[in-house]
Amino acid sequence: MKQLIKRITSAVCAATVLSCGAVLLPVHADEVQRVRIMGDLNGDCKITMEDAKKTLDIAVAGRIGLVDRNANEENNPADIDMNGMIETMDALAILRYFCQSLVGEQPLWSDVRKMTYVDGTECRPTLNEAGEYVHLPFEKRGMYLEIGCAEGKPGEEVTVPVYLAGIESIAGFQYYQWSSARLKLTKVTSDLGISQIFDFDEQGNQRITVVDENAEYVGAANLSTGAFVWVAPGCDNLSLTEGMVLANYTYKIPEDAKDGEIFVLSLDTMNTLFGTCDGNYEFHSYQYTLLDGVIAVKE
Repeated sequence: MKQLIKRITSAVCAATVLSCGAVLLPVHADEVQRVRIMGDLNGDCKITMEDAKKTLDIAVAGRIGLVDRNANEENNPADIDMNGMIETMDALAILRYFCQSLVGEQPLWSDVRKMTYVDGTECRPTLNEAGEYVHLPFEKRGMYLEIGCAEGKPGEEVTVPVYLAGIESIAGFQYYQWSSARLKLTKVTSDLGISQIFDFDEQGNQRITVVDENAEYVGAANLSTGAFVWVAPGCDNLSLTEGMVLANYTYKIPEDAKDGEIFVLSLDTMNTLFGTCDGNYEFHSYQYTLLDGVIAVKE
């Protein structure tokens, strides 16, 4: 276990090199239109009453044959339960999400809908024996990963959760979250436990903060790269069939951020792995449905 801890934490130490150049730039108007956020039909990266109304219009008109209510590239953000159809329950889920955010909460779609897991996104191509890059699908296509959304004023700190569900057994993960270079990641917390935190001092030297030197688990976060590596103690696999928040990421919005500016939070799929343990830890690439998050600036 001690050797495993050294290997895992060394990987987090190297995260700065691995993710060099990988951060996203602040999103401009034309780029915002390419960001597809669950529940956002008008492309403004916000969930509002207008989105709920548009979804309801599609669902009602589709029932009487006036429009095609099958999910497509244009209306796919309205398919909240991912069953391939735009329905009244999708509109209700958007409304519930909007109402929760209206009273200052930071909701997850997993809180307001029934997940059906009908899709998976391939990630992390792997080099096979023939020298070809191929995607290795996970045996269960039902994994679902959601990065939360938040709203704040310039200079404020906001927290977004990272939620995972639908996987029957997991013993660890190597998770990398991309964000704008202008956002400052100030804290990563997790109920799973964090034993070490990596960041840089004012001189640019990497420093390590030991949170729990006696921890049986491996939980290391790198504030410079957005990496969070965790391995379960004693090779015990967790069941995430009901879902759980893996971690909470706290960011500071730039002081000079403008009202309406959008910062995208996404997953570095090339460096994100999930592990199982059957006597030995093994990390794999998976298929999963991924929902990106955003931090919206509102003065």
